[in-house]
Amino acid sequence: MKHSPYGTRVLITGVTGGIGLATARLFLENGFQVAGCSRHKSADLPEGLLWFPMEVTEEESIHQCIDSVYQALGGIDILIHCAGMGLGGSVEDVSANELGHQLDINTLGFIRVAQAILPGMRAQRRGLLLPISSIAGFISIPYQSSYSASKFALEALVQALRMEIKPFGIQACLIEPGDTKTGFTQARKLCKHIQPCYQASMHAAIHKMEVDEQKGKSPDTVAKTALKLVYK
Repeated sequence: MKHSPYGTRVLITGVTGGIGLATARLFLENGFQVAGCSRHKSADLPEGLLWFPMEVTEEESIHQCIDSVYQALGGIDILIHCAGMGLGGSVEDVSANELGHQLDINTLGFIRVAQAILPGMRAQRRGLLLPISSIAGFISIPYQSSYSASKFALEALVQALRMEIKPFGIQACLIEPGDTKTGFTQARKLCKHIQPCYQASMHAAIHKMEVDEQKGKSPDTVAKTALKLVYK
């Protein structure tokens, strides 16, 4: 096993499918101690993974999960944050509550988890945060404005966070995949109310995106990128 300057104890959020599951498998194959969390457990989890429940919108759930991981592994050296969701709809049609929910999961979800983990990383003077962002985090996509906004915000937060935590020996790096073939496509939600004037163009745009995603790269590609980064 190659040596990572950050350590071998890894926590992966959104571990039950797609990028999270692929990353868990790859890191276990390379000798890391891996804990994974999600809202619900899956039968597809790889052997050797320690699974714990977590809801990224609830601070109590996050802290319970982190406490359990600390008891199991003795600490956390690397966070790979894969939890997220997508919302489709025009800017005019997406309600404030729907936009808030999108931001709550994709943006604040990472911040809550990072805030729960950083004290331990500061105490050990090392750590690595790897949130999964998206190409949509710097190129806004029509009828995916809420998702793009959540990833643009994540980019801004992590850029500042990187500078703030560097003196403590902690690094943060965004991974920004393009089209990736995962269950994220089928799980995408649409806003509740869609005006007739947007329906045809919205459905055409989202259909094109779904086709591109299902023709996209394997989530293993993203997992390999994460593995490279933990050795730098």
